[in-house]
Amino acid sequence: MPKRHARRHAPAKPRAPKSLPCLAGGVTKNKAVGHAAERQYQLIEGLKGSEVTRTGYGSDFKVKGLFAATPRLVEVKTGNAVLSPLQRSTGPEVVRPNPFLNSAVAAGLGVAGGAVSAAAITRLVKEHLELTCGACGSKTTADRQFCPNCGAPLPRGPELWIGLGLAGLGALILVLDLLTLALNLPLDLLGGALLGAGIYLLADALWGNLSQPSPAATG
Repeated sequence: MPKRHARRHAPAKPRAPKSLPCLAGGVTKNKAVGHAAERQYQLIEGLKGSEVTRTGYGSDFKVKGLFAATPRLVEVKTGNAVLSPLQRSTGPEVVRPNPFLNSAVAAGLGVAGGAVSAAAITRLVKEHLELTCGACGSKTTADRQFCPNCGAPLPRGPELWIGLGLAGLGALILVLDLLTLALNLPLDLLGGALLGAGIYLLADALWGNLSQPSPAATG
């Protein structure tokens, strides 16, 4: 009987571990957050009046305080990141800021400042801006919510649209800054200021449209 030859199978190719893309993404994210923390630390120390110089060898920065006699070495770490053997040998001061919290604080300060600024500016502008009542055609200043002649609500369309534009632009800046992990404090402050100003204008315009005229205005 003829001999049957066993079929030869090509050797199976080793499969790449499925966790590698996730691991690479995590490393990239951690690196971006680390760079953001370093930028934030450098900015904050600069605002304090410290002289900050990047070293890049065994530490991140050499920092000399405003009233310090000698500089100190500083290593900025985030999360549970550990020092390398070289960094341990140089013995820098380890600082562990939270860049997300810093960005949130900057955005919050921007929102508060933007709302206060918008309130002050609109109050000054409204005292000198004239509006025409759509019901009776009389003119009055924009600091009134209702026509003093007929009691009809005064138009708030421009204020409403400006508020929507500012709030939308501020929110877009904050979202992009978070998604890109830039965590840029000046940008967060700007985005928060635009958002706060927009929210104030929206609230002021909606309040004028939803509130009722006073008895003095209708009488």
